[in-house]
Amino acid sequence: MRYLDRRGMSLIELVVGVALLLTVFLALFGILRASLALSSLAKAKAVAVELASSQMEYLRSVPYSSLGTVGGTPNGLIPSVATSTVGGAAYPVYTTIRYVDDPADGSGGSDANNVTTDYKKAQVTVRYTANGHENSLTLVSNFAPNGMETP
Repeated sequence: MRYLDRRGMSLIELVVGVALLLTVFLALFGILRASLALSSLAKAKAVAVELASSQMEYLRSVPYSSLGTVGGTPNGLIPSVATSTVGGAAYPVYTTIRYVDDPADGSGGSDANNVTTDYKKAQVTVRYTANGHENSLTLVSNFAPNGMETP
């Protein structure tokens, strides 16, 4: 019996080999795409954290009497909306400052010391877009004056 000379590949072997390679490369492409999307999200969020932290630190440096938004209650020097551009992307920064009546000394008309503006609460929100999805990051902090309400 004579054996056939098998120097080449049959069509079936070639199709199976190409299918296996295609499966491997598609899986690797999916992993690469997911890692790029995750990297983009992490970068945008890191920028948002930095912008929000910088704004909050700036608010901490402002005297209590000036701590407020332009045209807001309380009135102050801080713009309520500002836009920062980092790496070609725009990041709107929203700052809200409001008075808080602490219930620890009574609220409203039953306030023990008749001060219903016990402290100010500042909220900084930064909106960012990553991978076509809009996200936001918010930091909140309380600011108290020196005087009647502080120990």
